[in-house]
Amino acid sequence: MSFAAIDFETANHQSDSPCQVAVVIVEEGRCASEHSWLIRPHNMYFSERCVAVHGILPRDVMNEPEWDEVWDELRPIIEGRVLIAHNAMFDMAVLNSTLATYGIACPRIDFQCTRLVARRCWPGRTGYGLKPTADMLGITFKHHVAVEDARTCAEVALAAARDVSAHSLEQLERNLFITRGYVDGRKRVGPRTIKRPKSAKLALKNPIQALSEVCGDVRPFDGKHIYLHGQLLGMDRASAIAFLERLGAIVDEQANSTTDYWLMGTTTDTDSKLLQVKCGDEPKVHRLDVESSRPLKVTRILSQRQFLALIPGGLEAVRRLVDAFSL
Repeated sequence: MSFAAIDFETANHQSDSPCQVAVVIVEEGRCASEHSWLIRPHNMYFSERCVAVHGILPRDVMNEPEWDEVWDELRPIIEGRVLIAHNAMFDMAVLNSTLATYGIACPRIDFQCTRLVARRCWPGRTGYGLKPTADMLGITFKHHVAVEDARTCAEVALAAARDVSAHSLEQLERNLFITRGYVDGRKRVGPRTIKRPKSAKLALKNPIQALSEVCGDVRPFDGKHIYLHGQLLGMDRASAIAFLERLGAIVDEQANSTTDYWLMGTTTDTDSKLLQVKCGDEPKVHRLDVESSRPLKVTRILSQRQFLALIPGGLEAVRRLVDAFSL
């Protein structure tokens, strides 16, 4: 895992108004160096809204170099490296537009977006901004300070690589089925997801064998009660129950007061006793006991993709199982 994480802060809402930029160089999965510059924007207009976000004032950059001087120092550092950023199209727009404003030709630069990486690596979340993603991963940082944002962006990419057992950025992209973007002159093409080709689907006929290959002996649902509603991963019910028990789960024939997870498989009917509510970041369900009509305990609802995301092996396991069962 080698790349350069970059972050810009702008003086106003014009993309050619950077007032701060930072780059964190990652080599072989470790932070090798950090670089940060304050920048004097060419027109020195600072909007109140942008100042409220990053706290940089005109007086802070009055004696700082303009972009052309910063670029002379920045370019050798990032040259030949893939850039990553969170909401990368914003940062690439700042880079591209500012170079154009100063009449500097923009070289070909490949880049990747850690927001897209996070969406593919940890599905089922309610937010994929840098702060909520960092919170999920237990990363503490001061938001909207360029070097801290760049460092956090790098840590998000490295965390995703660990979760999908990727040892390079290229392998991370392959495992997540995403392409990288690029800027070339005035042209910008963003990273995007790609459809899994039929030729890449695994011809696995035994889901228990497939699960054993990607999970080993880990049992992520050990002792947890799961009620399966509908068909799971295209399997018949007996195979699905064996699949869940291989994960350590206790499969409830009916939802009851001990049920921890209500797993929503594929179904065409509507359960009139389901009332979905939002509780924090996790979707949950309040159910009624059929006989007494009393509320049972609050149980977390899992979609099939959310269920797969909890399987050990991260997205590598999810990718193989999703491919195998054409989800």
